[in-house]
Amino acid sequence: MAGRNNWLLGCGIGCLAVIVITVLGGVLLFNTGKKVVARFEELGDTQRTLADRFGEVADYVPPADGVLPAERVEIFLRVQDTLQETGRELVGHGRALQDLERQKGKGIGPGGILRGIRGVVGIGRNAAAYLQERNEALLAAEMGLGEYTYLYVLGYHSWLGRSFDPTFGEPSTRVNTEHGARIEIGDRDDERRAARLQDLFRDWAANQHQAAVAAGLDAAWCERLAAEAAAAAAADSLRLPWAGELPPALAAGLDPFRSRFESTYLPLDPLVGVGVERDHDGEGFDFNIE
Repeated sequence: MAGRNNWLLGCGIGCLAVIVITVLGGVLLFNTGKKVVARFEELGDTQRTLADRFGEVADYVPPADGVLPAERVEIFLRVQDTLQETGRELVGHGRALQDLERQKGKGIGPGGILRGIRGVVGIGRNAAAYLQERNEALLAAEMGLGEYTYLYVLGYHSWLGRSFDPTFGEPSTRVNTEHGARIEIGDRDDERRAARLQDLFRDWAANQHQAAVAAGLDAAWCERLAAEAAAAAAADSLRLPWAGELPPALAAGLDPFRSRFESTYLPLDPLVGVGVERDHDGEGFDFNIE
């Protein structure tokens, strides 16, 4: 692992929180942490393969004419189907940690510490499994992370109106613990998160507009894309693509799949960044999910 960090960025942001557990002399956690690190390193291989084959997420060019091919939406939803079991487990670990958050300031005994350890290690393990399953499904389906992320944002958020609120963590949360352990659920950096997403939305809008102009498409449609690109570029806070008002062509491509979008939604954001770091004293691991 290069340096102290092993960061994997991909679809699907998922959980704006920094979760830290250190157990002094915790051999079990240390050994488990090493296994999770190894899984993240394996995941890096499929992440790089996807980027090499299909390009980076920000490089994706949405359909110039705004028409979503039904077969591509179908592929996206089949990928989502494969992720349901692991995704639900990941959400379950996050909600278990939310229970710990509600106890902040009260102190946590040995049982609570053990639940916290299981929760954090479970998140690390399941996040790696979730992302690896997603990457393998995308490679098998010949779909890049850019197209997948675009359909994720467009379908679940711009169209269905699902919130970007993460499953994991609340702002400014810290859990006091006892018996020589530390469990922290750190502050979300919502400004950084919004900036990353808005950069992505800005690139997609500009790419689509440029493609439509290059193809010589209808002037009125090109003007609408230009207006969307300008709005995305000017946004100083998080603004979803099309701001909840999808053009008819885009909505028509999603409408036949409404029930499947609704049934496959999980409260995980569309870009998951996962990191594992050795703690400063070498006695534990930091699991960062952003």
